[in-house]
Amino acid sequence: MPLLASSFLELAGHRAIEDLLVTFLPVIKRLLIDENAQVRLSANNSLISLAGLLDGPNREVHIFPIINKLANDEANEDNRIAAAELLPKTIPLLSPEHFQMFLLADLMKLSKDSHFEIRKSVASHLGIISRAIGTEDTMQFLVPIFQLMSTDEIWSVRKACVESLVDIAANVTPECRSNELLSLYLNLLNDESRWVKSAACQNLGQFVACFPTNEVSPNLVRWFTDLSPNSVSNSTPPTFADSETALMCAFHLPGILVTIGKERWEELHPTFKVLCEDLQFKIRRTLAYSLHEIAKVLGPELTERDLLRPLELFLNDMVQVKEGVLKHIHVILSVLRHERRSFFLPILQEISIDISNWRFRRYLAKQIGGLSTLYPPEIAYEHIVPVLFIFFKDVVNSVRDAAIKQIGPVLKHLDTPGTSAKRDEIFKAIIEFGESRSCYDRQLFVKIVDALAEDLVNGRNIEKGSFETRLLPLVLHLSSDRVANVRLVVSRVLYRLSLFEHTLKMKDVGVCVQRLRQDSDADVAYYSCHPYQPVS
Repeated sequence: MPLLASSFLELAGHRAIEDLLVTFLPVIKRLLIDENAQVRLSANNSLISLAGLLDGPNREVHIFPIINKLANDEANEDNRIAAAELLPKTIPLLSPEHFQMFLLADLMKLSKDSHFEIRKSVASHLGIISRAIGTEDTMQFLVPIFQLMSTDEIWSVRKACVESLVDIAANVTPECRSNELLSLYLNLLNDESRWVKSAACQNLGQFVACFPTNEVSPNLVRWFTDLSPNSVSNSTPPTFADSETALMCAFHLPGILVTIGKERWEELHPTFKVLCEDLQFKIRRTLAYSLHEIAKVLGPELTERDLLRPLELFLNDMVQVKEGVLKHIHVILSVLRHERRSFFLPILQEISIDISNWRFRRYLAKQIGGLSTLYPPEIAYEHIVPVLFIFFKDVVNSVRDAAIKQIGPVLKHLDTPGTSAKRDEIFKAIIEFGESRSCYDRQLFVKIVDALAEDLVNGRNIEKGSFETRLLPLVLHLSSDRVANVRLVVSRVLYRLSLFEHTLKMKDVGVCVQRLRQDSDADVAYYSCHPYQPVS
C-alpha cells in the first residue's frame, strides 16, 4: 500500500492529496484494528509511510488524531499497543514543538498504562525517541519518564529500560549522564532480576563509552571489570549467564580503553589478563580480533610490556583464536619498535609454508605489502620477499591472487638508494615466470604485470620506465601464446593499459590489441575491449 500511495501521488501530483486521504487512509484505519496481528503491523507501517508523504498540516489533521484515539482506547489493549508502536516512528516527522503539542501526552499516558506489555513497548522505544527529539526535550521529558519506568514492578519493563539507556545517555548533558543516569544504571546493575542485571552488565561497556574520559569514574570502570566472573574481586563460581557477560566484557573492553585512554590502562589490565586466559575460546577469540585496536591505543611501550604475551598465546591457540590476530598482524607489529618486530619474522615464514590452513596464508598474503614497510628494505628483501614468492606459487588460487596484489607496495618500498640491485633481482624472478615452459607460470607472470598495470594507471607504486622496459615487451610477446588462458590474461592487461594515454601511443601495443580482438577464443577477444569483472 505505501508504494501504491506513493505512485498515485507521483502520477496525480499534489492536488491528489485529498483523494489520497479519502482513498487510502480509511482502509489503513480499519486495518489498524484488524484481529490479525500481522495485518495490524502492516497497517502500522503503512500509516507511517503515508504520514511521510504528507505535509505538516495534513499530518496534524489526519494522522495524529488516529494515534491519539488508539492511545486513549481504554477498552482495547491491542489499540494502545499499536499506539505505543506508532509513536516512535511518528516522532521523527515532527518538530520539537509539535511533539509536545500532539504526542507527548500520549507518550506519558502510555508509559503509565496498566498493562505491562504497553509499558514495555514504550520503554523499549525511549532510546529511539531520544535520538529523534534531541537533548533538550530528552532532558525535560524522557528522563523523568525513564526514571519512573526503570523502577517498574515488572522485570521485562526494567530490562527494556536498560536496552534504551545507551541511546538516552548519548542525548543528555554530561551532568545528567554522570548523575541521574549513572545512578539509575547502578541500580539496574543491582536489580533483583537476573535478566535485568544481565542486560545491564552486557550494555555497561556501551554505556561507559558514552562518557568523555574525565566523566568516567574509577568506580564505574570497576563495575565494568567486575563483569568478568574470574575477576580479582569476584570469587563466585561463574554461571552460563556470567560467561555471556564476560564475553560482553571482552567485546567492549577496547571501546572502554578508547574512552578512558592509555593513561588508565592499569584499571583494565588485570581483567584483560584474566580474559586472555579464559577457558572459553569465544572470549579469547573476541580479544584476539581486537588486539590490534588495543595496541594502537596503548602505543609501543605498553604494547611491548602487556600485549606480547597475549599475542604469543593467541598465535599458538586454536584456529578460531589464531585467525583473529593474523588478520591484523601488520597493525600490531606496526606499533612495536623496530628491534622487536624482528622476533616475528620466523613466525611469518612458518605460516607461509603451513599447508594445514590456507586461510592463514591468505590473511598473511593480504598484508605482505604493509608488512614489508615495517622493516628496512634490506630486511624486507631478505625475509618478506621470499614469503611473497612462496605465496605466488601457493596451491590455493585466493592466496595467489592476494599475494599478486601486494607486489606493487613491496617494489615501492624497495625503491630506495642502495636497493636497485635487489629490485633488479625481483624483476628478474618475475620475468622468469613469463619465460617458463609452464603455462601456469606464464599466467602468473601476466597476472603480476596486470596488478602493476593497475598501479601504473592509478599513478602508484611503479614508474612508467620500469614497466615499459622491463615487463611490457614480454607481455606483448605472450599475446600470441599458444595457450588461450595466457592470452586471456594478456588481453585484460592490454585493455587496462588502453586506459593509460601514454601507452596508447606505443605502436606495438595497438597491434597486439587489434590481434587479440580477432582471437579465435571468444573470451580473449571479448576482454581485449571490455573491462574484466571478476566473480565475487
